[in-house]
Amino acid sequence: MAEDEGVGGGPNQQVNQQVPPAEGWWLASDGNWYPPQPATSTSAPPPGYAPPAPGYAPPAPGYGGPYGPPPVQPPSNGLATAGFVCGLIGLLICLIPFGIFFGGILAILGIVFGFVARSRAKTPGIPGRALATAGVVLSIVGLVIGTIWIVAIGRAVKTVNDQVRITQGDIDINQQSCHVDSSGQLIASGELTNKTGDRKVLVTVHVDAKDGSGKVVGFADDFVGTIDAHLTNDYDARGTVDDPNVGEVFCSVSVS
Repeated sequence: MAEDEGVGGGPNQQVNQQVPPAEGWWLASDGNWYPPQPATSTSAPPPGYAPPAPGYAPPAPGYGGPYGPPPVQPPSNGLATAGFVCGLIGLLICLIPFGIFFGGILAILGIVFGFVARSRAKTPGIPGRALATAGVVLSIVGLVIGTIWIVAIGRAVKTVNDQVRITQGDIDINQQSCHVDSSGQLIASGELTNKTGDRKVLVTVHVDAKDGSGKVVGFADDFVGTIDAHLTNDYDARGTVDDPNVGEVFCSVSVS
């Protein structure tokens, strides 16, 4: 007598019937019936709940984190800028007469900063060589201009001093006349010869009239003005005496 196999023997139990043991069972290629798989829920989430947030994109390649490494500061050469600024300002100040006394200090600093910056710029990656060179050039030009001003002013001062200053022996005095006329006026005349190689300016003749005892009894002045080098000018000094009846006088002539 044959025995029937019940459906309670498990999902993988082999059966001979061509009908499923229960609704939803399915027949596999191995001849066995299997229970249905639980359906995947595709329903929307209950109200009040937001859908899950999408994931973050991975960080871009080459960066160590979400913010990346700090930016690399390019190398600088501040002395090149300092040298250029000092050289430019020093040059502008040295264009003014006597400006070298302040502008020269800036120009010297510009030269020092410029050469140091040029030395640093020899290192690969450090800029500023051209700017440092410009600062050195401007500084040197400023010093040259300031020096020219000093030399020119010095020569001008010396020339004026030589023309105005009269020392003993610079002018030869040739006295030709010294007397008191009938009106009591002292008259003294003569020639002045410039023996130097410089023009003499603002030349003034001063005459002291003395009596026979050497007492000064009168005086006279004459502004001659300019006497060129190695040339002769006349003078004609007129003045007064204390006593018109003094008689014969002797004149002492000086120039200044």
